[in-house]
Amino acid sequence: MSLNVLLLGPQGSGKGTQADLLAARLGIPHVGMGSLFRQEIATGSELGQKLSLVLEKGDLVPSDVVDKVLEKRLLGEDAKKGVIFEGFPRNMDQVTALDAILATLGMSLGRVIYLNLDDKEAIKRLTGRRICSNTACGASYHLEYLQPKVAGICDKCGSALIQRQDDNPNIIEHRLAVYHSETSRLIDFYKQFDLLWEIDAAKPIAAVAEEVYRAATFK
Repeated sequence: MSLNVLLLGPQGSGKGTQADLLAARLGIPHVGMGSLFRQEIATGSELGQKLSLVLEKGDLVPSDVVDKVLEKRLLGEDAKKGVIFEGFPRNMDQVTALDAILATLGMSLGRVIYLNLDDKEAIKRLTGRRICSNTACGASYHLEYLQPKVAGICDKCGSALIQRQDDNPNIIEHRLAVYHSETSRLIDFYKQFDLLWEIDAAKPIAAVAEEVYRAATFK
């Protein structure tokens, strides 16, 4: 039986970091839409160019595009034992789409983990975030909370670290506004099915990781 976990929360709540940690601990892949999108953008394809324009504005990627990218990823051999979803779904239309995709593949969600973080802390975290310039790696760091061993260099692959295009204050505020108007509705939706587990994302990374693991494994 596969173990499928969804991490929800505002930008800056640590979804990507916690998804990586949980995926490594459980031995199942982290399916992050952000990473999948950036990989497509790096190819320079027509789809990648469209994605780049949307992400630069901080808007949501059209659902039909997201569906195609996600379904392709879930057909991977490494996803058969389960996955850690992060960055999707972000609105109720995408919830419906995810349910349909999972049903088609004989999968279902086992737990939804909500990483709660206020906007002020989210903005502070996002403006200090850095990512690996190597899209095949995609490791994340922070100038204050998660520094690399060598400043400006990725620990995993040695590539230069960069700031994401959408990690500037104006775009961050817009992204958070989109989150509050769209994604936050998912919290109440999943509560009614007893799938939701809320965690204070302002705690240290290790403490949050332990709570995420317990929530995902029902311990």
